[in-house]
Amino acid sequence: MKAGVDFFFAYVPERIAEGKAFEEFETMPTLIGAPDEKSFDKASAIIRMISKADIIRSDSVMAVETSKVLENLQRDANIAIVQEFARFAEAAGMDIMEIIRLANTHKRVNLLTPGPGVGGYCIPNAFHYLNVKADELGIELPLLKLARQQNDRLPQFFADKTEELLQAAGKSIAGAKIAVAGLAMKDFSPDDRLSPAVMICNLLIRSGAKVAAYDKNVATRHPFKVDSFREAVTSADALLILNKISKDFNPLEWINEMRKPVVILDTRGIIEPEDLPEGTVFWRI
Repeated sequence: MKAGVDFFFAYVPERIAEGKAFEEFETMPTLIGAPDEKSFDKASAIIRMISKADIIRSDSVMAVETSKVLENLQRDANIAIVQEFARFAEAAGMDIMEIIRLANTHKRVNLLTPGPGVGGYCIPNAFHYLNVKADELGIELPLLKLARQQNDRLPQFFADKTEELLQAAGKSIAGAKIAVAGLAMKDFSPDDRLSPAVMICNLLIRSGAKVAAYDKNVATRHPFKVDSFREAVTSADALLILNKISKDFNPLEWINEMRKPVVILDTRGIIEPEDLPEGTVFWRI
């Protein structure tokens, strides 16, 4: 049997961002891999039921699928770059978010923002998908491998940073109660698959801390998850902001419930230093 003669055959990779599915089904350009015109036309007719965006054809199904992997690899490397540069900016006394904002005014620059790490199933796994084939072909991917390794280390970096901040406040991580805001793999998301926030919580627990994490969007009943932010933050020695839970989320409303001196680690740029009470040990990306 032959594709395009005996049956139709086409491949369309999923390109939407979790949390924006309905919008991006309509607006995201769609790739279709089809070895013949009839198969492409059939697939296009189906896609046109929901999409108003451009449809791009390739004769190669393999090229279309590999382009999806490359899209995710680009994001993985992009995040590794800004995370590494964030450490430089911190050491140099500069605001990484302001630097990125300015750099992104260039029409050919699109830097992502640093955060607690890279989660979900797409980006963290892209390198491993490709690397299996690269090994078969006898090809090395040192740059992509390094970016993945750098991003894999981020949860440990933030766990270590939390311990460092506690020590600066005269506290020990052993026995400390640490409140965590956000458990998903990104802001406003219910998806906690391979979430760096979950990894950070587990690393802190292994260091002897008591973790109380709140995220109204995540349904998974992690053993350290609590039912309200107030429960998480009451008598806490430190607060880690790992995700934006909602657009009106303001953790400072509950800061007086924490043990003094207050320790806050903000990976999402929610808190401004001038809004904090005197004596707060504060760090943000």
